[in-house]
Amino acid sequence: MIFKCASSGSSGNCYSLTYDGKVLLLDAGVPLPEIKQLVNWKVGDITGCFVTHEHNDHSKSADKLRNMGIPVFEPYNGGKQKFSRDGWKLYAFPVPHDGVECRATYIECPGGHKMLYMTDLSYCKYKFTNQKINTLLIECNYIEMEEDNESKKNHVFRGHMSLKTCKEFIKVNQTEELKNVILCHLSAENCDEHEALRQVQEVVGDNVKVFIAKKGVEINLDE
Repeated sequence: MIFKCASSGSSGNCYSLTYDGKVLLLDAGVPLPEIKQLVNWKVGDITGCFVTHEHNDHSKSADKLRNMGIPVFEPYNGGKQKFSRDGWKLYAFPVPHDGVECRATYIECPGGHKMLYMTDLSYCKYKFTNQKINTLLIECNYIEMEEDNESKKNHVFRGHMSLKTCKEFIKVNQTEELKNVILCHLSAENCDEHEALRQVQEVVGDNVKVFIAKKGVEINLDE
């Protein structure tokens, strides 16, 4: 299974998972042409799109995808919390994001790969050791806050995951089946990607690969 990143961060978030010619999109917070480029212009291969919450950097092109006939899964709107199509199975669950309804998702991929996608959350109260996750796509937004604006600082604290909290979640949920950790939604101002990668690698050990999600990144999750 191939993971690709169109963008990750406050300017926009959009990722793709591709297996056997079918593409699942995770968030649609970039312009439609960038999504088309992400899937090599093969829009007909998109089996669906999961959107975490209403903020524009995650939902920007959701309506345009829907108008093209692509199923858009928006469980934060109070609808169904499960999505199943072409062998993909998604199970959404609530996560705290500064008072805004937001969902993360557990994904059972065609071929048996198991994955968690968690972004724009301050913490996660759920445990997933029984699911034996293979890949974790998780927010690591900030290490230290150097923000003078108290309102913005409080928004970050209440709605985004710190490196410390990210590491604690990984420690609690890591099993022998974990093979990949992808850190996403890093703050350009408050997170040093090299330091975040180093510290998470120390937590997971040498048998797990750690990556940073940023524009143009492509990862074979089954290697």
